[in-house]
Amino acid sequence: MGTENLKFSFIFKIPEISLSFEGFDVDFAYTKSLGVFPDTAFFTVWNLDKNVYRHLLQKSYFVNVYSRYSQNEEILVFSGYIDLNSVSSQIAELPLECESEPTPDSYVRFKLINSKELLTNKLININYQKPVSISQIIQDCSDLIGIDNVIVTTELPEKVYTNFKALGKPHRIIYDICASLGIRVNMQDGVLYIGSPNEALSSFNVLELNNINSSEPEYQTANEILLITDFYPQICPNDFVKCDFRELQGLYPVIKVSSVGDTYSRVCNTKIKIGI
Repeated sequence: MGTENLKFSFIFKIPEISLSFEGFDVDFAYTKSLGVFPDTAFFTVWNLDKNVYRHLLQKSYFVNVYSRYSQNEEILVFSGYIDLNSVSSQIAELPLECESEPTPDSYVRFKLINSKELLTNKLININYQKPVSISQIIQDCSDLIGIDNVIVTTELPEKVYTNFKALGKPHRIIYDICASLGIRVNMQDGVLYIGSPNEALSSFNVLELNNINSSEPEYQTANEILLITDFYPQICPNDFVKCDFRELQGLYPVIKVSSVGDTYSRVCNTKIKIGI
């Protein structure tokens, strides 16, 4: 989906206080990846209403950010908690060559952190004295974090630890166990995904990247390739993309997604890192 010929806007929704705002010029940059650290997004909103700005300073509210092209359906871009330390407001400097006295633009900047409360404020300290399975450890850790939705898309091995000490951040315990088994883990929007989605199912509804809508594949490492395309907010880590290039064809899992751009010039792109 290109952005150059469509009206493009962002919608910000704060469910806790039933607040939503849209129609403002927005600069954005966000990254979503497989890993143990929370995903982050940065937004600059131009000429935001002062009352809305005051709400952003009151509490670390949970915010859903959607994009919309023309009259199409909203697409979730990012969800996260406001980092209160990041919220700031400034008046943009006018260029020196201005002959008149136009009203200067103001902008508000803030950062959102995905799953911040789940990943940063929990600790586990359990010494399993009896044999314990991988599934049980993952269940105990996810319960402590407060995750209600755990989606397992791979068969976990029937490995049993005779003596296991779970100490530290519970999500790190999950990641470390799965990493030792070569299993992907991803947490997005309060959902824990263990394993990669089924390729056969993914192939029915998957973004196809080719020479028309994407840059040439760039090798980052022996096992990772970077592709740059139009802004696709619906792409997340652990999705699949279909590649149709001369030297790269087939379905590949997404490892990392980074998007940057703005709604006024509509110069936006998405960088997709895939595993091969």
